[in-house]
Amino acid sequence: MKRLWLVSLAIGMVMAFSASAWAIDLKVSGSFYAAGVYLDKISLKKTNEQSTAFYYQKLRLKTEFIVAPGLSVVTTANIMERAWGANRSAPSTTLDTVGIYTTSAATRAENENIGFDHAYVSYASPIGIFRVGYMPDYIGGTIFHDNETPAGKITYTLPRENIILGIQLVKVADKSYTATNNTATQTDHDTDKVQAFCKYSNKNFEGGLIWLYANDAANRTNPDSISIKSKFHSMQPYVKATIGPVKIQAELDYYFGKLAQLESNAVYIDQKLNSLAGWLDAVATFGPVYVGYTFAYSQGQGSDGDTVNVYAGGGKDWSPTLIMWNSDRSYWIGNINGYSNGTSSGTARFGAEMTNAFFHQLKVGLKPTDQLDISLSGAYARADKLNGLNATQTAFGRLIGLQDLSGYVSKDYGTEIDLTGTYKINDNLSYMVGFGYLFTGDYFKANNANAEVENDYMFINKLTLTF
Repeated sequence: MKRLWLVSLAIGMVMAFSASAWAIDLKVSGSFYAAGVYLDKISLKKTNEQSTAFYYQKLRLKTEFIVAPGLSVVTTANIMERAWGANRSAPSTTLDTVGIYTTSAATRAENENIGFDHAYVSYASPIGIFRVGYMPDYIGGTIFHDNETPAGKITYTLPRENIILGIQLVKVADKSYTATNNTATQTDHDTDKVQAFCKYSNKNFEGGLIWLYANDAANRTNPDSISIKSKFHSMQPYVKATIGPVKIQAELDYYFGKLAQLESNAVYIDQKLNSLAGWLDAVATFGPVYVGYTFAYSQGQGSDGDTVNVYAGGGKDWSPTLIMWNSDRSYWIGNINGYSNGTSSGTARFGAEMTNAFFHQLKVGLKPTDQLDISLSGAYARADKLNGLNATQTAFGRLIGLQDLSGYVSKDYGTEIDLTGTYKINDNLSYMVGFGYLFTGDYFKANNANAEVENDYMFINKLTLTF
């Protein structure tokens, strides 16, 4: 009898302590990919013949703990994001990046094991949706100019039939005195943003406007002993529409304000920000055949000494080609460089993001079945401007990756032909193979007209699972 009582008591205690946990529902979603890539040349110089080939993978896991109707906790983690058999990255405190953009709330070494990007509370109240915590930032509108980056945010969204309104308070960087930053000597040393948006949508149309105001004091002191603050705005109208067989997307991104407002007696002058980028993408579908055209523009650096123009670009999330500007290629291989004009920031390169360019792309595709998609595209890119940097622009250039293009002999980036095929094995699993060939332009000769550049090509195959 005593044994039965003890067993009953134990079962009762387990049920009591587990009652709250049993009230929680768990939703799990995510994606996994494994890919193999071969790049024939890691440099576009005639003198470099080195190639590279390797496999890599990534598991992206999203969990949503539903505590009550409308109330949940959401987390997202990167797991085993690494090249097969490659050396692990050294532990550090630097967050993972693609090009100049932070891409994760974890370091690269952490993402090669388990690194968390997002953790936030979401509450759908009678007066709107509130979210608090680390969540995706720098996204919205179309995929053009998106640079998805985790950030600490407080967001409020008000959906009303066809209209959605929202506002976000974003902590981009905090350098306040804390237990882990106990050498801080300044009070105002943070970077903050306020973002607001409105969106209207119906069955065949979506249009909206995103406004941003940034107050950046993170560079009040820097290696050049220049104390500066940045205060600027951006306006980003966009539209998505379906007109018969044609789907159209377009976005305009305009930045203006003060990129560098001097607070010291340095000899440099203030830097104004005046930067423009835009994108138009149209695809027409006729049965199993589709054709499309893409145009993109990112303003190049002008000759005005007190103005920075190279700020609005295509974004790392928009990868129109396999080689030219592709965030996967940039993350796993790095920049593809040409020659240098001899200055510290004068190397010709393809990075993760399209900047200082006119971009045109034609594509044609065939979907003979619901499972198979074959696409052929041709892209041509040309630089907008080839100006050098003055002393002021050089001093601030490292903040946004300004390039010194003085003396460059050509604006021609080159032409790329891409052929890809994607087979949908089932609703969750697909396999892609691709081949890209780059006809390298003379831009990569930098300031030496007699330099020789090489064409380049890439093979890639990728297995993707979504769940």
